[in-house]
Amino acid sequence: MIVGLDVGYYKTAVAVSGSRQCFPGNQAQRGELQTVLFESVACKYVESLMSVHRASASMLVRFQGDDTEYAVGQSAIDRSGLLINEESERWIESQIWRILALAALGQVSHATRVDLDVVVGLPISTIQNDGAIEHVRAVLNGSHSIKLGDRGSWQKLEVRVVRVVPQPFGCVLDRVLDDRGTMRDQDLARGRFGVLDVGGGTTQVLTVQRLQDLPDRRGSMKRGGLYVARLVRQWLRHNCPGLELSDFEISRAIVAGHVFYYGDQVDLTPAINAARETFGEAVVAFCASYWGEGADLDRVFLCGGAQAMVAGTLAERYQHAETVPDPQLANVRGFLKYGLFLSRQSSY
Repeated sequence: MIVGLDVGYYKTAVAVSGSRQCFPGNQAQRGELQTVLFESVACKYVESLMSVHRASASMLVRFQGDDTEYAVGQSAIDRSGLLINEESERWIESQIWRILALAALGQVSHATRVDLDVVVGLPISTIQNDGAIEHVRAVLNGSHSIKLGDRGSWQKLEVRVVRVVPQPFGCVLDRVLDDRGTMRDQDLARGRFGVLDVGGGTTQVLTVQRLQDLPDRRGSMKRGGLYVARLVRQWLRHNCPGLELSDFEISRAIVAGHVFYYGDQVDLTPAINAARETFGEAVVAFCASYWGEGADLDRVFLCGGAQAMVAGTLAERYQHAETVPDPQLANVRGFLKYGLFLSRQSSY
């Protein structure tokens, strides 16, 4: 089975073709591809003394040889005081990255044994580090025995192949390949365009010509959507002292537009607008350092889970910018399509 995998600072996603998913409440389907998306959070699971609803079974994971049961996604956010960590400077080397990656791979099938060929994306800044690709392959390759929630038996994941690609290139692949991994847009494949990928922890710029990235026109900065959450947190500390929320809780409050403080609803609009403006200006300046006015680019594609934070500001600078369909899932869909594309090649 070919799988696309994206373990980001804010969200973890997995994509498969023609397989029934089993991650309730988080499944999405478009065409022949199905995806699962959940927050990149994990913690040691501790049962509540009293709860009408137990944590979703598929949000709990165990690994053979480890007695600990881990909660991932929303189940972990509900236990935010027990979080292992939310972000790491050495993300791919962290315990949480491995937990999230294997928990995601466990979603693709109910079978007790699954053979997997995985295409996984890494940030540009990470993939350029010596040993990063080899480390990810070492973590994922081989046999892994896991149990999701209350499944009766252990599941063996046999990862046979791990291919690593730059995260923003997933968006490119999603645009030029169809759901079966065949070329669908020859004009785009021959063109020159830019990709802006705004994730939770990083913002990445890629310039592509004839389906090759241009090394001197790609880059990554360590600011993403969670930076906006942290600016809003500063506002909360001043205006709502004593209210301590995790990055993920603040991110959801930003979507809602408010928080509750001692039971009263507090409007976050002023804080959100100021934070988005600050972040948007920083992102556009970052893009300009690689693209200038972007006049030599046919199009500029915007993707990533935090793309909405900068879409308006980007459009003011680059009139040919457009947000891709399903921007939060574009990369992982592209990873899967690339795996399907390679499966048609005799060298795969």
